[in-house]
Amino acid sequence: MLLTLGDFGYAEKTNIENQAKFQEDPYIRFEESIIAKSIDYSASSGNCYLAYTVFQSEYPWAVDFQEYRLIKRLRSYGINLRRVDTKLPSNVRVYSEDVERNYVLASNNKVLEIRKGFGDIEEEKFLEIIYNELFKN
Repeated sequence: MLLTLGDFGYAEKTNIENQAKFQEDPYIRFEESIIAKSIDYSASSGNCYLAYTVFQSEYPWAVDFQEYRLIKRLRSYGINLRRVDTKLPSNVRVYSEDVERNYVLASNNKVLEIRKGFGDIEEEKFLEIIYNELFKN
């Protein structure tokens, strides 16, 4: 259950320093409690970036609370999310802003906050990749 820049066709950034090649690892953090687990991910490649947090719980009340709190917090930052209709299954709620850089996707057991810094992919394709990697199973 890990979505990466590679899923969208971007290679991870590689640098050359002192004639030695090394791979820059993305930032990934896993947390788990008795109520929920979460994954934080961020990576960049050139002018492109992807950052997200997935919150997952078997308790619907915890997921609903996280969804409400997340949307409220983002709106307080001036990110005007609105619920949008998509081609995804009806059990996945999608919120987006007008510039289509910030998204929140929520289902009965997951909430995803995601920010993308690349524009050469259509919104429906972007959402389809997210759904297939994080929500389908």
